[in-house]
Amino acid sequence: MDAKTQIIITAIVQIVVGIVTVVALILGPRWAVKLSEAEQSKRESRNRRLSLFQVLMACRKDPFNMERVKALAQIDIVFYDQPKVRQKWDEYYAALNDPNYVGGKNDGLNVWARKQNYLLAEMATPRA
Repeated sequence: MDAKTQIIITAIVQIVVGIVTVVALILGPRWAVKLSEAEQSKRESRNRRLSLFQVLMACRKDPFNMERVKALAQIDIVFYDQPKVRQKWDEYYAALNDPNYVGGKNDGLNVWARKQNYLLAEMATPRA
């Protein structure tokens, strides 16, 4: 390779390095902010789920506790992306509203407790 070709190649490499550096300087902070926002959103979502789960665990023996009722009403929103949790919630909700179990008939209290425990167990299952 002659000297002229080496100079041209060196110039091209320097231009490419310069362009990549400018792009990195412009886009790098934006990417960092986006990653930070995504991580914060993930952490907030996890904290909402944990808070809801803690309320349900703390109030599981008091079915008429208002905090528990509010927490149950939020399951579909807080666990919107976890179909197994929502399925267990649907099963529990259906059992709570089943006329066969109203007033504790047909072992209703045990059915409700079991469905509640299945729901809580699914909520406690770690997700990747």
